[in-house]
Amino acid sequence: MSEALNYYLSVNGLLLVSLGLLKLLAMKELSLDARSRLKLSYLFVAASVMLPLAFVWSSAENPFGPIVKVWQQGSLEQSAVLQPQSINFQLLSTSVTPSFSWAWSEAALTIAALFALVVLLISGVRLCQSLIRLHHLLSEAVLIKKIGKTKLWVSDQVCSPFSYFFGSAHVVLPYEAVVDSRVMRIAVAHELQHHRQKDTLWVYVLKITKVLFAPNLAVHKLVGHIYELQEFACDEALIKTKSFSPYSYGKCLYDFAKNQMSKQAILTGAVGMAVETSTLTRRIEVMFENKKRTPTRVMLSLLALGLVTLSCAAWSFRGAVSDQSITMSKAQKLASAISSEQEIPIVVDSRVLYWLNKAVSSEKSRKYMSDSLERMKVYQPMIENQLKGAGLPAELLAVPLVESGYRTDVFSTASAAGLWQFIPQTARRCGLTVNEENDERLDAGRLTEAAVCYYQKLHAIFQDWHVALAAYNVGERRMMNTIADASHNDVLKLSREGKLGREGGNYLPKVLAGMILMRNPELVQ
Repeated sequence: MSEALNYYLSVNGLLLVSLGLLKLLAMKELSLDARSRLKLSYLFVAASVMLPLAFVWSSAENPFGPIVKVWQQGSLEQSAVLQPQSINFQLLSTSVTPSFSWAWSEAALTIAALFALVVLLISGVRLCQSLIRLHHLLSEAVLIKKIGKTKLWVSDQVCSPFSYFFGSAHVVLPYEAVVDSRVMRIAVAHELQHHRQKDTLWVYVLKITKVLFAPNLAVHKLVGHIYELQEFACDEALIKTKSFSPYSYGKCLYDFAKNQMSKQAILTGAVGMAVETSTLTRRIEVMFENKKRTPTRVMLSLLALGLVTLSCAAWSFRGAVSDQSITMSKAQKLASAISSEQEIPIVVDSRVLYWLNKAVSSEKSRKYMSDSLERMKVYQPMIENQLKGAGLPAELLAVPLVESGYRTDVFSTASAAGLWQFIPQTARRCGLTVNEENDERLDAGRLTEAAVCYYQKLHAIFQDWHVALAAYNVGERRMMNTIADASHNDVLKLSREGKLGREGGNYLPKVLAGMILMRNPELVQ
């Protein structure tokens, strides 16, 4: 989903850049002929569509930061069983609603994509209806001549000449044009020039582009600019032949434009001679300007410059959409790298992945985790020293990260307190004083001593760190009874089976997710 959105935004951006380039090429100081600018416009549009394909699947980030951020909501695990009962693991219980307007969930993107698909279908139906009307008009027209592979028709349903390609090239003339041989010659020459320039094929490309990128106003201006260039190029090519004077040609344009303004517009897919009065005035003025054909070397230089500009723009747009969700393969890769360097293995299942994505799913949750990791640096030397002295793995640093976010003043609804979130009974069993006058759980050093002592005991009992971590949350007695009833000690399996309760079943996945985040802080930046 994010790759498609990345491509869509990149093309939008490049079409905007293309419009800017074409506007620069239209400057009088450059004195470029219309035919050259039309060719460049076609090439720029094609490049705008094709160049992003070279970057959209690149793993590199956008050099200016993402424009749109996408998060994947938990799929299989978004049930009530995953909602924590207490304030423990605060970063994972925060709202997943993005705190800024450009943050989209995959669900929102899916809805937007479906809406866009409906719009495209409607536009496609309208295009087909227009083509059907063209075909119907042709079926009632009279074929009067063939010029090469182009068929020349006359119809009383049209008021100005137009041409279109529908399996073969067609030119349709009103009866008024057939009556006057001079007017007919000009009209036919004009429409045949549209076919030579491939305008009748590009009109479909431009129409589709306009539909696909309808929200982008620059695209509408770009398409309108190219339509004008098509007419300027036709005028320029015909005037240079000197087959008729600018005066007679301009008068013919004016008469058809006047007729067209009061009647039905040209159908989609057709390229016509009649245009708006403002453009017509400029077209007639240009006829009297003596512009030389743009040299080939200049054309190639401008093309190269334009493609370089568009390539740089495509490169800068890469990663404009940042998929913030963590995939299963990415999580497993991170876990594998960490597990090889620590004593407690990290196994990634759907629940661990869920809590990972929960931690990065909003600005609020990422800020909480980022702040927690910063606070961890204050206590890390002391905790690591005590863990090392007791022969315990350093990765137990993830427990306070999950339990309290490395805050000493956190109290849960179950009366747990301190970095390691000890309840009063457990604290007293581990030798801490807990009363109204003195609560040693709020002393980070004393509570860490108790936690180290408790984890030594748990590991000695269960001989498995996953079981010891789960027992830290549910208690050793309940853990023993659960293992006895289930006849296995696979905590993640016990969690999926719901045998550790809601909070107990979530605890080990949270801690494992915390270990991954602790070693990869960039995930929450």
